[in-house]
Amino acid sequence: MKPLPPTGVLSTPISSFLDHSERVWSEYQQQGPNRLARTLFEEVDVSANVLLSQIEVLRDQELGRGNSDVSICEWYDQLVGVIRNLRDLAQRCVCRVEGLCFFAPEAGLIPRRNLLKSYEEGLAWLRLQLVGEDGLCTDKTPLDRLQFPEFQPQLFLRSGHLQTVASVLLRGNRIPYTARQHQIALEDGDQLVLHDDCPSAWQPHQRVVLLIHGLTGCHLSSYMVRISCKLAQLGLRVFRLDLRGCGAGLHLARRSCHAGSSGDLAEAINFINRTCPQSQLAVAGFSLGGNILLKFLGEHRYREVECVTRAIAINPPLNLIDCERTMSRTGFGIYSRYFAQRLHRQLLERQAAQDGVVFPEGYRQPRSLREFDERYTAPAAGFDNADHYYRSSSSDQFVPHIQTPTQIIASRDDPLIPIDNLLRLKLSDFVNRHVTDHGGHLAFVGRGSCDADRYWIDWRVVDWVTL
Repeated sequence: MKPLPPTGVLSTPISSFLDHSERVWSEYQQQGPNRLARTLFEEVDVSANVLLSQIEVLRDQELGRGNSDVSICEWYDQLVGVIRNLRDLAQRCVCRVEGLCFFAPEAGLIPRRNLLKSYEEGLAWLRLQLVGEDGLCTDKTPLDRLQFPEFQPQLFLRSGHLQTVASVLLRGNRIPYTARQHQIALEDGDQLVLHDDCPSAWQPHQRVVLLIHGLTGCHLSSYMVRISCKLAQLGLRVFRLDLRGCGAGLHLARRSCHAGSSGDLAEAINFINRTCPQSQLAVAGFSLGGNILLKFLGEHRYREVECVTRAIAINPPLNLIDCERTMSRTGFGIYSRYFAQRLHRQLLERQAAQDGVVFPEGYRQPRSLREFDERYTAPAAGFDNADHYYRSSSSDQFVPHIQTPTQIIASRDDPLIPIDNLLRLKLSDFVNRHVTDHGGHLAFVGRGSCDADRYWIDWRVVDWVTL
């Protein structure tokens, strides 16, 4: 096994430098440019000098050994580069801003977006170096450390409906597909598909992230592709799960996924644990995937829950009965009809792609999500009816029992999921919630003022899994 970087010796000075750098970042996000005190950078500069001097001593000691480890020396060099870059960026944050550029006396004008992206990536990389073998940070737990910046929506996307629609239409730059596919055989003969985005420099001891899509989504959903790309750029290995019968698994499953499919998630995690036995695993679930994740973590039915070191759920439908009612009322039921049509079309495509996909007796094209769940999802999955399915699969009953550090993010203006369910929910000591005023459903299209791009939720996932 390749030796781990010698973080333990440097954990205290790295933590000090990281704390000062994050303070600059936090103050900049809250106050904006031109308002930061010069003393903030001075603290970063002092802690950076202390850390760099200690690294120099350790590196010289390593080189002085007869059998020095090249990989450790390379890690020291990488650490020095990140520290110097963050120190330079912190200085620019407290310098004056001209338009969309930062001004530094020695470097001149620097594009603002480049600075934001580099700062985020540098902080995330340093956090990863402080992760111990138990999967938690060496100085503080994730719930104690992380504070999310306020979400500020685009000026023309202030309503939850506009945010939700915009997240579908604004797909951004096309990111090429380079993942390796793994097929996971299930006991009933169906198969799941994992899409493995593994950076070339990834090592077996480094962290792994699993992403779970929402209803009618797949590995190609825009948020899945964007977040996977951002994490892979930081050196993390990312698995995107196609739930049963979705995406690349369309022709590999006779049965459909549903909100209570925690057993399928356990099989995916078991595969990842066998593939990456030395790695810590973080899991992110979106909408329906978030409900499945929270149910899996809280029901303690599968031993694979011990493999997850932290989790994050975005816009999870905690109470399925309330969510179905909300979708049926909102916009004269447009969301309910939309999902019913997509699920019905997906079912027809699976039936055409393979033998063995059977419709329950009396099935006909549904006009609402409840009709689809009543006529297909419930009987196909062994539930008595839609209400039985909703009650059994809702994650709100399992959240109080979660014992894994977990973050839940939701918005008050989500047109699909009522926020009251989350606000009333009793949380365990391991679960934290962050509620924004705006953001819609799986959208959070922001102004891009505090992040490297406009997708606020992408960076919160990055923050959480790298902390």
